[in-house]
Amino acid sequence: MMDQSQNNSDVTNTSQFDFQSPVLSIYSQNSRRYVQPTPQRHQGTSYTRNTQYIILLFVGFFVVIFGLYFTSIQSSTFVLPSGVLNTLCAVKNLETLDCNAEQEKTQLLYNFLISEVQDKFIKNQCENSDIKPIMEAKTVFEYISTHENMPSRDIEELIGLFMNIAKTYSDSPIGFDDNAFNINVQPNLPIFCAVKNIFANMFYLVLWLGVVALAIISVYFGICYVTTKSEKHRQEVNRLVESTIDLLKQQAQYRPNEGYLPIIHIRDQLIPLNERQAKSKIWNEVEQYFTESESRVRSGIQQIDGEDFHVWRWVQPMSPGSA
Repeated sequence: MMDQSQNNSDVTNTSQFDFQSPVLSIYSQNSRRYVQPTPQRHQGTSYTRNTQYIILLFVGFFVVIFGLYFTSIQSSTFVLPSGVLNTLCAVKNLETLDCNAEQEKTQLLYNFLISEVQDKFIKNQCENSDIKPIMEAKTVFEYISTHENMPSRDIEELIGLFMNIAKTYSDSPIGFDDNAFNINVQPNLPIFCAVKNIFANMFYLVLWLGVVALAIISVYFGICYVTTKSEKHRQEVNRLVESTIDLLKQQAQYRPNEGYLPIIHIRDQLIPLNERQAKSKIWNEVEQYFTESESRVRSGIQQIDGEDFHVWRWVQPMSPGSA
């Protein structure tokens, strides 16, 4: 019997804990409520995709720049026309072997001249803008006389030939003007210098557009400010005119024998003391309006308490309904 009662008590005690605790129930509900799949993965995917697009655009931009650079590479040499070279040999009465050597030397010297002028141009664009991208004829003469064993007369004739080629042939990388050899066909700049110049030009373009946009915006807001100020000025004049007419009407209605008011008193009543100086121009326009444009109001001088005042008098007869 004792064992049976003990078992029954155990069952009873166990059954007391079979019911779910209200606290646990609320906690489990809250847990299910807040433990929800978040859209972080979707947001992360969108962020990654946008980053990829930006990188692709950035890479594409430089690919286009490099493509334009490499497709526009200009040659730094120039093959002298055969007619010029043959004429050179004919003038000097050179044999075939000597003619070939003379032609090769002339070609090398002209290409050297091209290289020197192009090098100065590149330094002018990439390093120091004070470097003039030209090579004077006397400098060419000094170089040839220093590095080549040639008589001065032959050097002068050779430089004259180079001048003629630079002036005559439009496809020559260099030209001749103002007693100096200069760039005729712009050479390719080093890639980093070209990119730097592109970004510099873009910066100046954006800066110029910004200045223009700022000027346009300033003009726009200036016009808006002037228009708004003018409109407020006009509205204030109209308000004072209407208020003055109301005062004169009331005076004529309630005091028919004294249907006038001193102008200065009207001003003092309608404009506060601290605003009179600022609104003096507005009040002058009000006075001008009543003098020139308002037929129902007459200006005059009236003696009040022994003192003369400029007054406005309402002259239009009051209707019976308003009397």
